[in-house]
Amino acid sequence: MPIIIYAAGSLKSVLTEIAPSLEAISQKSIILHFGPAGLLREKIEQGAPCDLFLSANQAHCRRIINKGIFSYYRDLTRNSLCLTIKKQYFEQEVNWLSYLQHSTLRIATSTPITDPSGDYTWQLFDKIEQQQQGLGNKLKHRVLPLVGGINTIAIPPDHIAATWLLENNYADIFIGYNHYRNIIAQHSALTSISIPDKDNIDIIYGLAYQQKMIAPIVDYLCSTQCQEIFTLYGYKTLL
Repeated sequence: MPIIIYAAGSLKSVLTEIAPSLEAISQKSIILHFGPAGLLREKIEQGAPCDLFLSANQAHCRRIINKGIFSYYRDLTRNSLCLTIKKQYFEQEVNWLSYLQHSTLRIATSTPITDPSGDYTWQLFDKIEQQQQGLGNKLKHRVLPLVGGINTIAIPPDHIAATWLLENNYADIFIGYNHYRNIIAQHSALTSISIPDKDNIDIIYGLAYQQKMIAPIVDYLCSTQCQEIFTLYGYKTLL
């Protein structure tokens, strides 16, 4: 029987690379299903077969464990947020937050609850609200949650939301995962903008599983060797 892995869509590139190693370790074929972690969690709760769940949000893993579906948890990797913006609006000396305050720029995000990227963006807005009362809440009502939901825009395969939405003029700014910055840099009409650590969200990906036969795969995913591969794809080390 193959090993079925449900994984956050943001992990697609790195997991596709290391899948052969997982098959070698387990001596079984690996079937990967990618999508917004919140929607994947719901499928698991509804009885979809899954041996290993890799989530961009620890809470989804812990919820499955609390329901008794899975028993074991490990931290997987770390990430943060950044802005992607059309270069025509980029100014070298402008602060990252000033772009979000620009009333005419359309800001796209992922969808909270169903997609962790949206959850983390809402956490970012909460931090902004603490610093500038009214601004964070205003952003929650103003932004466009265009992806990661049940009936939101489906991004074509081999594209990421940040670049595809902006290049197809659905938005002028996208708030999303920082590990995509190397991909964004390949698009001449776009640029990415860092959010300082003090203002950013420290994102920890987690994994959950039930059967102990999955443990060797988990040990490899959390090993120094595999974590180095994650860093090549823009993630941050757990150490």
